[in-house]
Amino acid sequence: MKCANLNLRILQGSNFEGIFTVRDAGGNPVDLTGYEARLQARELTNLSTVLFRWLSIIYDPGGLEALVDPVLTMGGAAGTISVLVIGAVTAAYSFTIGSYDLEVYDVSGNVYRVCQGYVELSKEVTR
Repeated sequence: MKCANLNLRILQGSNFEGIFTVRDAGGNPVDLTGYEARLQARELTNLSTVLFRWLSIIYDPGGLEALVDPVLTMGGAAGTISVLVIGAVTAAYSFTIGSYDLEVYDVSGNVYRVCQGYVELSKEVTR
């Protein structure tokens, strides 16, 4: 699986929606059947404090956090990972800029980083 570089811009207080497409080295979509996804953002990659995390399942077997509502939806053979974070959630974000990466993993313990970049929060004025 190829790791894409993509910077994200979240508008505080607004829904954040998008689709990541995981591709192989030839540019073809990768079948993600049997995989789940997780994304974490940090102010600096070496800091332990997580700005936010997005998961594709309610309970993450990697032990990162339990009982988090999933915001990532796996697209199976299409190779897509859809994201929907509602405005009430982004309204609570308070960072300015950070780094993130998106990983897919399976029950056998295989983990692949499929996307990475910076994430910027555009602060809400109207509240």
